[in-house]
Amino acid sequence: EQRGIKEVLDEVSNLFADHPDLLKEFTYFLPDQVQEQAKKQLQELVAKKQKIRRQGGAAAAAYPPPPQEYQQLFLGYNPGAKPPGGAFAPVLAFGATKPRSEEREKEIIRSAVYGILSFNPSKPPKKVEMSAAQAAATYGRPKAIPVPPTQPTVAEATFFDSVRTHLSQRELQADGKAKGSTDAKRHTPYIEFLKLLHVYAAQLIGKEDLVAMLTALFWYGHGPRPAAATGKAEAFPDDPVRKAQVDELISSFVKVMNGRGPFANQERASAEKGKYSAASAKRTFEIAMEGDKGEAQEEERPTPSYRKYPSDYPAFSKTDFSNRSEEENEVINDNVVTVHACRDGGFKKRGNCHEALLFQLEDQRFEVDMAIDANAATIRQMEPVEEEISILRRQEEADGQPIGRMSYKLKRRTFTSSHIAAIARVYGEDGEEILQHLKRNPAAVLPVVIKRLKQKDQEWRQVRAELNKKWKALQERTYPGSLDFATVAVKKELTAQHEDENILKPWATGSVPAAGTTKSLGPECLNLAYTLISDCAQSDMFDTDFDTSRVWTEFMMPFFGYDAVTMLKETHADYLPPVYPVGAKVYTAFGVGVVEHYSNDKQYYRIKYPFGMAYLNPNSIFYPLIGVEEDQDYKMYGRSNHRLKVLNLEGFEPKRRKLEHLVTGDVKPDAVQKAFVTKAMFIFLQLFVDICEMLKKLEDEETARTAPAPAPAKGKAKAKGKAKGKAKAKGKEEAAPPAPPAQPKKEDVEMADADGAKEGSAEAGEKEPDQDMLKVAGHIANPNKYKGYVGLLKARVRNAVDQTVFEAGCRQILGASASIGLACYLPDLLIRASDAMLHIIGSDDAKEGTGNGFLRDVYACSRNLAGGGGGPELLEAVRTYSRKLPRHEKFMETCFEVEYNLGSGEFGCRFCGSDAGLLLE
Repeated sequence: EQRGIKEVLDEVSNLFADHPDLLKEFTYFLPDQVQEQAKKQLQELVAKKQKIRRQGGAAAAAYPPPPQEYQQLFLGYNPGAKPPGGAFAPVLAFGATKPRSEEREKEIIRSAVYGILSFNPSKPPKKVEMSAAQAAATYGRPKAIPVPPTQPTVAEATFFDSVRTHLSQRELQADGKAKGSTDAKRHTPYIEFLKLLHVYAAQLIGKEDLVAMLTALFWYGHGPRPAAATGKAEAFPDDPVRKAQVDELISSFVKVMNGRGPFANQERASAEKGKYSAASAKRTFEIAMEGDKGEAQEEERPTPSYRKYPSDYPAFSKTDFSNRSEEENEVINDNVVTVHACRDGGFKKRGNCHEALLFQLEDQRFEVDMAIDANAATIRQMEPVEEEISILRRQEEADGQPIGRMSYKLKRRTFTSSHIAAIARVYGEDGEEILQHLKRNPAAVLPVVIKRLKQKDQEWRQVRAELNKKWKALQERTYPGSLDFATVAVKKELTAQHEDENILKPWATGSVPAAGTTKSLGPECLNLAYTLISDCAQSDMFDTDFDTSRVWTEFMMPFFGYDAVTMLKETHADYLPPVYPVGAKVYTAFGVGVVEHYSNDKQYYRIKYPFGMAYLNPNSIFYPLIGVEEDQDYKMYGRSNHRLKVLNLEGFEPKRRKLEHLVTGDVKPDAVQKAFVTKAMFIFLQLFVDICEMLKKLEDEETARTAPAPAPAKGKAKAKGKAKGKAKAKGKEEAAPPAPPAQPKKEDVEMADADGAKEGSAEAGEKEPDQDMLKVAGHIANPNKYKGYVGLLKARVRNAVDQTVFEAGCRQILGASASIGLACYLPDLLIRASDAMLHIIGSDDAKEGTGNGFLRDVYACSRNLAGGGGGPELLEAVRTYSRKLPRHEKFMETCFEVEYNLGSGEFGCRFCGSDAGLLLE
């Protein structure tokens, strides 16, 4: 709300009621437009106030002055008592026990180095003043203590410099003033400009009036003005140059006015929420690279190192760069930004986990050192201030002054942002509130804060000493691995080799012969590979609810000939198998039995065994035995809606192979197991076979190492022994006996022990045992290196140790073996295989009866077919059936046929799909 000049002068007259001279001089601070009106009104007010004062003085003379004791007690001074020399007597402040002169207090104020002292009575807190907690929640952490005044922006500073330069022109100065006169220096056009801003800030005039007054001031200054110079356009002379200057100054002034205040804050907040604001935390080259999509965006890439900004990116204006010349605007571009040529942003990737751990260790050391050093620097900054406050307090007590009379404020830049961050770090969530208290009352808060900082300094240095011991052990374990680039190269090559695309690419391009490939596997490696992959899939490395038990029990167990004891832990899984029909023969954890009943509500089977009846959990059933009853028709089954139903395969008549029944009720499996698998299952089998081969290779190396050396021939050994004995005797005769080593003196031994003890007490010399390596110490100490490696590998896949501990243990177990890279890569391959198996479960649609679950059922039904699993007829019938399915109709177009010889351990595979080009889709 704007007020008139009369109301302003009424308020000023009340403020300066006892000072008529100041009231008269107040007109000098008003703009020229209102000075005449103000002088006339103030003269009337001054005369009125003087008349009232004369009347009040005559009335006050009728009352006697208060007693001298009253003045000393309540007013705090004795105006009548003056010592020799004419100086006032020492002041006895309220609550003080001793008087103190004003000169003494000025001397104390001048003696302060780090703060600003004052003995004036403290003002009571305002009702609207925030508490420290409220101020901390509202304003957050201050940038400095004391808080520096608000600095002008670049636009504001540029505007004021332009106004100063413009108003310094000779034609805008007053003609009647001498150039060097005092009045001319005090009352310049620029001072007039500042007065107008002050009047506007006091809400005495409005924005429109201010703009009109500034327009007239920028046109004429203190020069002669026409009578119609009211700030309107028609009142100014026709001067294009002056008009352009004034218009530019006024437009700049409007921008400066709009740059602060609630409206400006609202605009700034909305801009920060934009797509390309600073809050998005994206660098300019990252923004430009987002639109880079290859050849389709070729016009957006002028060179490999430059990208154009997106079309919706805020465009730069030439006026945004005020210091540019016209030549610079012609050659400097504002439409492209430099980017890194590599896709990873130009930053080095840590291909070595040991190197990454060393960098992490260095970062931890740096952070701890920075915290301790910043805390120590803050203590050093606070100590002289705290000492000065302590001296001033003791001085106040010695002078008999009351507590709280001395006001102590810190000087500017006493505590910078680094000191403030150190204080906030110590106090945590309450740091901002403590800083607000420190800003308001440093004399009371600073001694408490510095005490806390010194306490934390001792604690953190002790923690760093303990961490240095742990860091040293960690560095000694990690440093050799960070230099092992050969292992990194081997792991990188094997990782690329086991990518899905690289596994399928030879089959898609026809590089593999039509007959397929064959590999030899051992039974011990098969069992170990199952244990490792199963443990890895169930570890906390994978955050998933998928269960792999049905893949193991329904396919891997019969295909590779695993026994029930090995697969016993899969019976505790949560995944339920399909519902087997009554009368079906099944292989369970307790042998072969026949399904007599299934309870869908309670989910249990009643199984009839040769030795009796049993009630089993569905997971205790491994897989069905199809076609083992010669007196029954051979039927093919497939799962649909979680149940096994008969499949009608057109053009295929199942024929039973010759069965050999066993005593257990089962039939002897065919020596060669054959099955059709999907692309995903084939990838897993390839990874599984490679794991078995790698384990077999490491086992063979250990067997060759521990094998006894062949004994030499007897004749040659005898002759060699005689020659060796003669050479030894000759050497004894020629060589003189070596002199015994000199024994150190007792004093030297004591001094060396003392030096060693002194070194051991230092931070850098101490080291504690590596707790992570202690977990695997038993595996490392195993005399059988292969068994020790397997134990270490199990600890890794169960996520009991990290990769750096595993590789360090491998180096200690295998030493300089050529297979060290292969051994270090095996955990990555196991994780890759576990992920492939989980992908099979995730893509398995058991309810629709398609995909991996469907082919597992086909394999279970084809185990007892004649012709080695049904042959080409079964493949064509299953492919025809799959093409009629509403979903997953292409899974048989990219299928593989795998086989495993239970006797020789040979594994083979071939592509039997109809379109190899679909493999890489």
